Amino acid sequence: MPRKNCPNPDQMELARAPPRRREPLPEGRESGFGPLRRRAWGSDTNPPAEARRCHRGLAEASCELSLAEAPGALWKMRILELGKFYPPVRGGMESALEQICLGLRRRGHRVLALVSADERRASASYREGVAVWRLGRYGQIASSPVNPGLARALKRVRSQFRPQLVHLHLPNPAVAVAWLLFGDRQLPLVISYHSDIVRQRRLASLLEPLRQRVLARAAKIVVSSEDLRNSSRSLAAHRARCIVIPWGIDVDTILPGPPPSPELLPFPRYFLFVGRMVYYKGLEVLLAALQQENMPLVVVGEGPLRARWEKQAASRGLGDRVYFAGAVSQQALDTLYRGCVAQVLPSIAASETFGLVQLEAMARGRPVVAARASGGVASVQEDGVSGLLVPPADADSLRRALKTLWDDPQRAEAMGQAARARVVSHFHQGRRMEQLSGLLEGLVAHE
Repeated sequence: MPRKNCPNPDQMELARAPPRRREPLPEGRESGFGPLRRRAWGSDTNPPAEARRCHRGLAEASCELSLAEAPGALWKMRILELGKFYPPVRGGMESALEQICLGLRRRGHRVLALVSADERRASASYREGVAVWRLGRYGQIASSPVNPGLARALKRVRSQFRPQLVHLHLPNPAVAVAWLLFGDRQLPLVISYHSDIVRQRRLASLLEPLRQRVLARAAKIVVSSEDLRNSSRSLAAHRARCIVIPWGIDVDTILPGPPPSPELLPFPRYFLFVGRMVYYKGLEVLLAALQQENMPLVVVGEGPLRARWEKQAASRGLGDRVYFAGAVSQQALDTLYRGCVAQVLPSIAASETFGLVQLEAMARGRPVVAARASGGVASVQEDGVSGLLVPPADADSLRRALKTLWDDPQRAEAMGQAARARVVSHFHQGRRMEQLSGLLEGLVAHE
């Protein structure tokens, strides 16, 4: 008996069935297990036996996402993106994945993002032309989601979507294992290597043979900075196949403007922290830096450490000066960026390999105070010009840097203008996508 909300079996679309034109889902519509249009099998013909199969949470992808290519469709390539999560789930890897998918789609590629949902229910949607298939999540192991339907989904994607290239985002041990076991070895594989596994060292050592097998299969490995390529032990044997393509941002759609009206802001003046509430973000260092100062802070983001950090703020007497906003809309976030004195990135570990939020602030003409958690983070800033760099886990140095900008608004404003100029010249999203799209197209052309 099919589980509740499962699609009616005789409504399931199969790749082997005769093709028909389907209307795409409306932009941004989330589709879980909604009603589907019935296929005309014929008055005297029953649906094939295969159409009665309903595997936990997977049917809706072949039903609601048109994985099979529509007749007459013209695409440069069919690209499968394998990641952890996809927005509206917030995080650096998630923002980076969306940035890549949208950029490739605008360049004429058909893109399918296969990711985890943040709940047990699977779903499928089109977001700005990108097909997103979210598999039901039944817990996580070492920050990696557990998706029981992953193997079946990969097989279905191979037969219906028929990708010409696979782009895998690491670290993501579960997906790496699934691809080794069920992926097509004949397809070109490109890996975007976001960071090493830093905190779970025992787990990292256990997973290293697996990671090496996956990296050895990659035609190219994309990293965000020279520092990551040169410092990662896992990449040591593969540096000849590594290519550095820094992250970028669409500066053409984000323009500096006047500060927002004061009534829209939580404080007249404040610093801004944006990020997931996880250990390497170092928010406790920022709270310690602000303890003796009357400098308000707005914290945007969610995560497992939020409750702990809220208690720390209260115990340090910062309850009236630190506002935990949680997850906010893009419009609200834009307002908070434009109204802040500076954005703060107090990360304490090399898991922070770049810090994409730095570009968000700089594009809006705001300076950044960042800890040198990695060479990649430091490479974004021109210290003393577009922002200020401090040693990681050093509350005193961080406090002095924040006070420098707080006490000198004119210097903060000048740094913000320099930050905007640096983003335009060094981190333009258009140039990044030209490099990445050219790399992927070249690999497929040589197959």
